[in-house]
Parts: sequence; C-alpha cells; structure tokens
Amino acid sequence: MASSSEETKKLVTILTPIELQVLKVFQHLKKGCLSAEDILQASQKLKLGLEPLEQNVLMRAAQWLANKNLITEERKETETFQLTKNGQDYLKNGLPERRLLQWISSHEDGVPMKTMMQQAPVTPEEYKFAFGFLKKNGLLFIERGTARVSKKGQQFLEEKFETEVILSQFTSATASMNTTDLEKIPESKKILKELQRRGIIERKSRKHFTFCLTQMGQEVLDVLPERIDYINVLTPEIIKQGTWKTKPIRPFDIHAAVPPRIPGRRHFYNLVTDYIRRIWIELGFEEMRGNFVETEFWNFDCLYVPQDHPAREMQDTFYMKNPKTGDLPEWAKNRIGKTHEKGTSNNWLSWGGKWSTDMARQLVLRTHTTVLSARTLVYLKENGKIPGKYFSVGRVFRNEAIDWSHLAEFDQVEGIVVDPDVTFSHLLGYLKIFFAKLGYPEARFRPAYFPYTEPSVEIEVYHPVKKKWVELGGAGIFRPEVTEPLLGEDIPVLAWGPGLSRMVFIDFDLKDIRTLYANDLGLLRNIRLWQR
Repeated sequence: MASSSEETKKLVTILTPIELQVLKVFQHLKKGCLSAEDILQASQKLKLGLEPLEQNVLMRAAQWLANKNLITEERKETETFQLTKNGQDYLKNGLPERRLLQWISSHEDGVPMKTMMQQAPVTPEEYKFAFGFLKKNGLLFIERGTARVSKKGQQFLEEKFETEVILSQFTSATASMNTTDLEKIPESKKILKELQRRGIIERKSRKHFTFCLTQMGQEVLDVLPERIDYINVLTPEIIKQGTWKTKPIRPFDIHAAVPPRIPGRRHFYNLVTDYIRRIWIELGFEEMRGNFVETEFWNFDCLYVPQDHPAREMQDTFYMKNPKTGDLPEWAKNRIGKTHEKGTSNNWLSWGGKWSTDMARQLVLRTHTTVLSARTLVYLKENGKIPGKYFSVGRVFRNEAIDWSHLAEFDQVEGIVVDPDVTFSHLLGYLKIFFAKLGYPEARFRPAYFPYTEPSVEIEVYHPVKKKWVELGGAGIFRPEVTEPLLGEDIPVLAWGPGLSRMVFIDFDLKDIRTLYANDLGLLRNIRLWQR
C-alpha cells in the first residue's frame, strides 16, 4: 500500500546522511536497481556534498533503508579461481616439470642424477614434485645414474600438459576465472583440484549485492529535497550557540538495526578464576603458589599415597624425561619414609614394605594442587604460623585420554584450614559458603574415600538452571599419617580440592570441555559475562 504524502515527508526527516547519500545516487542515475559497485563508484564521481561511501558504510545504510521498506536487497555469490604467488610465477616462467624437462633435453648425453639435483633450474621443493611427475608419466628414464628424456617426453616438449591448458586460461598474473567456465574444460575438475593442492590457484568466493527501490522508496525519492538542513549530531557547540533552537533535530529510530559492538574483554574463564580468588581472600585465606614440576615425594609420599598406588603409573601421571630426578629434604626418610613403613607414633596402620628414596626423587607434573598444601604445612611448622587458612587456584596435569569431558590438564581449587579447634562441621560450613557465593545455595555431601583424608566427602551442588545435582569434587580432614610427619603433631587440617574447569564447563553450558581453551572468537564475543 502506498504511503500518504504526509507520511512520506515525515519519513524523509529521519533519514541519516548516509541513507540520503544512497538515495541521492538513485536519484541522479535515475535507475530503479543498482549494484553495490554502481553506488560506490557513483558516490565517488557525483558531487553530493558528502564524503564518498565505503563498502561497510554502504552496507549499513542499505540495511537501514531496507528496514524502512525503501529498498530491497538481492545477493548473489560467485566463485572464481585466482592465481597464487606461485601460480603467477609459473604463468610467466613455466611449470617446474616443464622447465626440468626442457633443461634435461638440452643435454644430449643426459644429466647425471647428482648434477641434476644440484643444478636443475627449479627450487628443491619444486624439484621433488617435478622429477616425480616426469618419472611417473614416463617422460624421462634413468640409465646408469643418468637421466634422459624419453620418446614420450620429446613428444610432450611440443605439446601442453593438462595443467598448462588450465593455467593458460589466465590471461595475466592478476586475472581470475569463473569456476563454471574453467570446469567446462574436459577433465578440469581433477586438474583444478591438483592445482589447488599444489598451491598454484585458489578458490575465492565473492558476494554481489543489488539494491532496488520499493514503491515507498520511489515516493521518498520524488519528494527528496536537494539538501536537508537539520541537526544530525548534537554537540556542545550547538547547545552553547543555541543552534538547536533554529534548526530541526533529526529524530532517531530506536528500533533500527545497528551492527553489534564487540568490545575487548577478558576471557570468561579468567573472570571466574579471579572471582574464586576473591571469595577465599574475603574469607580471610592466604593464597598458596608453587611449581608445576614436583618430586613424587611432595606430590605423593607426603600425602601418604603408597608407592605402589595405581595413580603413580605412567598411564595416570606425566613423568619428566630430563631431568628425571630432584632433591629430597634431609628429614624425608626419618619422617615420611618411616610413616610409610611403620606408621605414626600413635600406632596407626602403615603401608609396610620398604620405602624407596629413588622413587620419591622422580620428577612429575603435579597431579593435584594438594602438593601445595603439603609444602604449606611444613612452612607453618618451621615458622610457627599455626593456626592458618590457605587456598590456591592452580593448574594440574593427568595422563587422561582427551575427550568432550576430560582434559590432560585442568585447574583445581585447593583449600586448607590448620587449627587445633576446627571440626568436620567447620569443613562443611566453609564449603557451603564457597558454593553459595558461586551461585549454588544448595550443597550436599556424601561419604567418600581418598588416600590422604579421613573422614572424606564428595561435594554435590544443585544447579538451579539444569535442575539437577552435580558432583564437583572431594574434601575431608587430613589423616594423622599426613599431618604428624609434616607438622610434628596431629593437628586437624580441613582440606578440599574441587575441579574449577568442571564448574565453568557446567555453569556456561558448554558441550565440550575443550572449548575452554579453543579460543573460538565467536564464542568469546557472544558468551555471557560471569556475574554473581
């Protein structure tokens, strides 16, 4: 339905300068349909009182005009083949196989193989293909270490290779050929694929846009003034000088589509990590830090993991190749080795057997951040800093088969509270506060087993969006076999270590945990911000 004259004039008043410029091009060229190229060229040549349009500006203006039902847009995609840098060189100087065949032919007695490899008029990379091509197609033969052109090769010196037929279609180094034209040549599809594989040509796709005036667009064109004098941008000068009182201000269409704004921002995974650090610091905890590479002594032995435990096998743990071993503290044998062999002074059970210092010296990529807790307990004993509360957010490594839900490396949230007066109830309280601040107000615990804590629990939280319980990690109180050798006495140590990667994976509803490290720009630009 045609708009009324009054509505048409009102529509003109909300047109932006770039929309006006596009319509002015239609008006000057007196055509109902124009390609994007036509509009860009015309905006350069015509003196419309505005800056010439650029491609991205034109597309934005066309989108706004289409939203106002003033133009329609048609798009067509065409594919062409273009010469690469190598292709341009081969068009000018000939294919490597042609040059090599001609060079061998110029030597009546043939060319010794060693000489050919050193003096052939092609690069080493080109020689490898060219020689293989000529030999495979019987264009040369080798006799007593000398290469000669065969009868078939002599014939081909007067003809064109199939690849040369295609290459000759490009009239210049910068020319491009329509894919449909090239594919009409017999056997071309196979040859084109070969030329692409060799990096001689590349397929390019290009979008062509055509814009046509609608009936409403034509009506707007009929009443379009030569120049519209209105305020398009409100500036401090316009306000100070009072210009806004004498000139109309262009109304803004708040419903008009605009290009998305993609500001720079931190990776969502790092935002979660920083937020978790802030939670524990607000609860009065200090952060623990340490090395990725540790000895088995700190990673396993200090935590009372037996030396024949399956977790120490190479299929579970990454072992260092160079150097293979590290140093042990002087007290390692008397305190840790003795505990493994005979138990603690309180007659707790031991693993028995003989504790190996050679095994304890082996270097591994740490399999858990609990190794930091073990080192911290020794630090507290040596510096008399009990009680204390510590946490870490750190990377750990496991020799896992990588799939949608498992990685060979991930981050773990570690925490310990060392205090003679704490109980198991305090442990559950700390965890409930932590997960509530993460957005999981409901948490529950069920009995579990871990080599270095007793009692132990598995932590589950209720996901308010997914409406289900999710397992996030383990916690417990360090066994006396851990605390007594490291602290010198059996003091309660609350400990926990849920996996951070799994928490982020679930919270952001990712389908594949590998996405966390894929640096997918589309995901990073569109994923929601971490907000709590």
